[in-house]
Amino acid sequence: MKKGNLFYIITIVFLLIVIIVLSVFLVMRKSRDTDIKYTDYMDQLIKVSETSGIHSIANIVADDYLAVLVSSDTQGTRTVSANVTFYNDQNKKVFSDETTSVMMDEGQLFFVFNLPDLAEDEYAGTIDLKLTEGEEEGFDSLANVSKITYQETHNVNELQSTMFNVVGVNGNEYNVSGLFTNIVAVKSNKIVAYNSFSSDNILAGATFNSTVEIPPVLSGNDSQPIDFDEVYIFATDAHI
Repeated sequence: MKKGNLFYIITIVFLLIVIIVLSVFLVMRKSRDTDIKYTDYMDQLIKVSETSGIHSIANIVADDYLAVLVSSDTQGTRTVSANVTFYNDQNKKVFSDETTSVMMDEGQLFFVFNLPDLAEDEYAGTIDLKLTEGEEEGFDSLANVSKITYQETHNVNELQSTMFNVVGVNGNEYNVSGLFTNIVAVKSNKIVAYNSFSSDNILAGATFNSTVEIPPVLSGNDSQPIDFDEVYIFATDAHI
């Protein structure tokens, strides 16, 4: 047998062995991936669908609840609904919930869903989150939250809580009888903490203020203040 032919045969055999080994490796890896069992709901299990013009950040906070920050880049007043369904690893529905709020112009909304309990022999499956827009009229009793603005300063106290000092201005030409304000702290595009406060009887053009505490998080045996790079402060549920 000529040396050239022998080299050719050896090369072909070597390539066949490499292909077989890689194929076996990929099959085993895929098998391992599909066998992953989640004892708790995790961020990687969240599947989000959004209508055009809606953008969101959705993740699990403190292994306790699903937080959803919704933003819009369209004008107009309309409802936004958040529907969430939790499944187990057998694709059986564990729990579902839905909530609706009013979005004004290029505004923001915040939704919170408690995580359901899993049975002792049950594993977590996907979390399907659907964000949809709805009604566009019938909001005459609501104040224009896009004209309510905020400024904030914050500091960490001796208990490692982060204290937000928030000053708001009612830029509307009418009084606001009741107002709900959200404070959402975000780190690397993930929600890390939130709180809120209510205000009543805010006159047209008037300022109002509040001090809001966000407790520390436990790091090992120590308490540490929350770590964030952005904070979103916005009004919802403002009534004339």
